[in-house]
Parts: sequence; C-alpha cells; structure tokens
Amino acid sequence: MDDAAVVARECHMRGYIVVLCSLIAVRGVSAESIGSVQDDARSLIEAGALREAIDVYSEYLQRDDDATDIRIERARVLGWTERHGEALDDLERVIENHPEYVEARVLHGRTLGWLRRYREAEAQLRIAIAMEPVNVDAHLTLGDILLWQGRADAARATYEEVWEIDPTNAEVGLRLERLAGDRRHGRVRADVSLGSSQLNSGFDNWRQQTLALSWQGPDRWSFFGGLDRYHRSNQNDVQWTTGLVHRLRDGTTLDASISLGNNNQVLPHQVYRFGVVQKLHRNLLGTVRYKRSNYPGGTDVDTLSPTLQLWPGSPYSLEVGYTYTHASDSGSTDAGQARLLLFSGHKVSGVLGLAVGREKFIAGVTNTTTAAIRVTTSFASIQWSLHDRSAIRLSYELEHRHSSYDRNGMTLGYYYTFGE
Repeated sequence: MDDAAVVARECHMRGYIVVLCSLIAVRGVSAESIGSVQDDARSLIEAGALREAIDVYSEYLQRDDDATDIRIERARVLGWTERHGEALDDLERVIENHPEYVEARVLHGRTLGWLRRYREAEAQLRIAIAMEPVNVDAHLTLGDILLWQGRADAARATYEEVWEIDPTNAEVGLRLERLAGDRRHGRVRADVSLGSSQLNSGFDNWRQQTLALSWQGPDRWSFFGGLDRYHRSNQNDVQWTTGLVHRLRDGTTLDASISLGNNNQVLPHQVYRFGVVQKLHRNLLGTVRYKRSNYPGGTDVDTLSPTLQLWPGSPYSLEVGYTYTHASDSGSTDAGQARLLLFSGHKVSGVLGLAVGREKFIAGVTNTTTAAIRVTTSFASIQWSLHDRSAIRLSYELEHRHSSYDRNGMTLGYYYTFGE
C-alpha cells in the first residue's frame, strides 16, 4: 500500500477529483496493467487534473521504464502543462529506442514548434510523413508549424493534402476556414527586379526592368499584372502582362496570361500562356505549359513544356522538364532541363539548374538563324527572406551558344506582400 499512499498524497484536488484519486490509490498502481493506468490517467485529464495524470504515468514508469506508450502519453500531457523540456526528454528517448514510432516523431515536432524551433520541427515532421504518408496528424501538425512561421500558402497546401487522405476530415476544414477568414480581403504582392546581361562577340548588352503586382483573394482566385521594359539589339521594347490563376478543390492549379507589346522590334507583339499544375502522387507534381508567341515579321512560335517535380513541398526537390518548340519559318527544336531546389521554405533558399538543347529561330535575342545551334544554359539563384512578407533574390545565368556568343546575366529582385 506504500505505492498507493504515494499516489494519494499527490492528489490535492477537491470534490470528485479527490474521490477519483482515492480510488486510483486504493486499487494500487503496482498492480495495474498499462490499460488500467491509461484509463485512470485519462479520467484525471478529463477532470482537468493534468498534474495528477502526469503523476500516474510517472509512477508506472518507475516500474516499467520501457513502457513506450505511457512515456508518449506523459510527454503529451507535459506539453499541455508547458513543461516542454521534460516532454522533449521523453520523446527523444522513445525515438532513440524506437525510431519507427511515428506518433512520437509527430509529437516531438509539435513540441519543438511550441518552443519556436521551427526548422527542427519541420524536419522531424517531414521524416514522419515520409515514414507514414497517410498519417493525418503529421500533415496537420506540419501545416500548423508552417502557419506559425507566417507561411500561410505552404500551410494551406499541406492542409489540403489531408483531404486526399481523408475527404471527410473536419479538423482540416476548420483550419482552412480560419485561414480564409484571416484573408477575407486578400493579399497584394509587389515585385520589382533589375537585370543586366553582358554578351561577347561584339553583340549589344541586354537590360531588363520589371514591375509586377498580384492579388490573391480569400477564395481560390488570383490575378496579376505587370510591366517589363527590355533593351536588346539596340532596341527598347515594352511588354504589358495580365493573367489569372485558379486553384481547384482537388489541388489542381490552372493559369492563363497574355502579354502585349504592339510596337516591339525584337520581343513578341503578343504572347499567350496557359498552364496546368496537378499532383500526380504524394511525391510527384506534374506541370504542362503552352505558350504561343507572335514575333515581328510574322513569325509564330509555339512552345510546349511538360515538367515533373519530385518531392514537392520538401526542403529539397528536383524538377526535370522537356521543351518542344516549333517556329513557323524554321521548323522544330527541343531542349531538356533540370533544376535542384534547395532549402525551400527556409530563411535562405536556392536553386541550381542546367538546360541543354537546340535552337533554330532565335527571336528577341540578337539575330535570326535557320541553322540549328546547340545552346547550354546554367543558372543559380539565392533568396533571402527578410521576414514573412518580403524577400530579396539574386540570380545568375550563363548561356553558351556554340559557334555564336556567350551571355552572362545577373538579376536582382525584391518583393513585398501587403494585407493579411
């Protein structure tokens, strides 16, 4: 009865909670099964006696130190009482001894989030999702962590993945409704960039300035518009662009835009763009884009670009794509490209890429040719998020046109988001 007396002494609450604690004490912790301990602790939790529930778990762990389920439950209640350090100790011990316990990883991620250790939390949750892709709690918790960082779009996309697992899930519906309410007036984002390219072989250098505005409404519609000013081949051209994006309930994204520059000498007079983005698998995103460009002199160019992205939404992902181009005056060419996205969603992120292909019609560049030449382009960019509303991006591109010229280009960009 000594063990029972220890439990009874720890029960300092009044009324029916005292009665409940007394019954637990009389029954005796040492004689109880794990199921009985869980029932007793949960009864105390329902009664609001969290500290007493922790004591019940602790008493059992003194007798069975490897009771993993009890240790996880104790860590959960420790978190509710803001004893996060103790909760982490329990969870890290479980993960060390039983790395296959996804439940412990999910709770570990949430506890790290409560401590604002967001990167560690996100990494732990992505491991949990990789181990058990249909774990709803892991997706919901990852969405919460992203939202706590102010990354509302990434959180929304993560929440919507839950519908693919459980279309009737009520919790994700509440989270998405809350997000929509927070953005009832939508958000406006302003982008500005300055670019400059140096060409060898006696060709004129390029310059480009861009100003763009986009509005993302509280529903699934977004609208954007912008102005680009180019200096190429000793000509100054201007293009105006406007378009829209619509995200369907199943996660499919549709977009369309048009660019106009009727007095252009080098760039197209009109450009029509259409795109579809569809999640093909949990770790595979497919994109198909079509573009039709009407150049000065009556040349029409059609471009079709399918792309696959592996591990979308994770800190590291890979894009591979193919581009088919047909020019009305010179026939067809193609190219392949790959991009590696690094540290996506982090304060500092980057992209590395390579594209190799053939080109016949070189419109808007420096000259026009009907002889196919090989073009190799390597590019890299780094983005630094100043906070959740703005970022600076620096990009570099090296384009080598075999038997023609090389181009070195740098672009500096900045964006700021207004509204909720």
